Amino acid sequence: MNKRKESLSICVACLNEEKNLRATVDTIFKANEMFHYDLDIIIFNDGSTDGTLKVAHQIAKESSKVRICSHNSPKGIGTVFVKGIILAKGSYFSLFPGDHQITKEYMVSLFQEIGKADLILSYPFNEEIRSFKRRMISKTFIKIYNLLFGLNLKYYNGPAFFRTELLNQIPFVTRFFSYHAEAVVKFIKSGFSYVEIGGLLKERDYGKSSALKFHSFLGVLLGTFTLFVDIKFFLGKAFARKPKPNSET
Repeated sequence: MNKRKESLSICVACLNEEKNLRATVDTIFKANEMFHYDLDIIIFNDGSTDGTLKVAHQIAKESSKVRICSHNSPKGIGTVFVKGIILAKGSYFSLFPGDHQITKEYMVSLFQEIGKADLILSYPFNEEIRSFKRRMISKTFIKIYNLLFGLNLKYYNGPAFFRTELLNQIPFVTRFFSYHAEAVVKFIKSGFSYVEIGGLLKERDYGKSSALKFHSFLGVLLGTFTLFVDIKFFLGKAFARKPKPNSET
């Protein structure tokens, strides 16, 4: 297959992912073998205390497509996302967690939609791999966001690719766990086109997710309130355009 015209910047966010990082990056390269996009992989070490940074440097030595950014202490995945956008060189940008939960097949499904819309959204087909508590929280989150912002999305926090030049126009007001939902809402409410596709997640090979920790939950609540106030009372006109959903796969 010929090399694709679009280029992809993928920020791999890592907080103590020493045992998962290499597999995550390897999977990105393997998924791209079908497409040959010009890859720009940014391994972002968010203050890890294990050997994550050492593994990142080993990977970067092996490929000119990989570069490293690092925090001395954790700043949060929302901060990593916003800084990743600034660093991005590709025409599309995405943040992948370094936990190796996104399968090669999932990545391929995302990659093949590049260029068909300004935003490639995704949702997991197999939510049953997550705990009942997390599934219920996720369903409630989706219903609330759809109601608050007049959307009808299946999911807000799955892996996604944004057209970088358009994402750079979005003003972010939160760095909490709701950062991705803010990006999705403001992007779509700006009138940019989008598609939604499904994919299969896998269990983490090592470690546990921090998504259900109390501080993360509080961050989501505060981030949701801040986003609603921002759009409702300050930026309503800027984010009041009719969304442009493309065909769904």
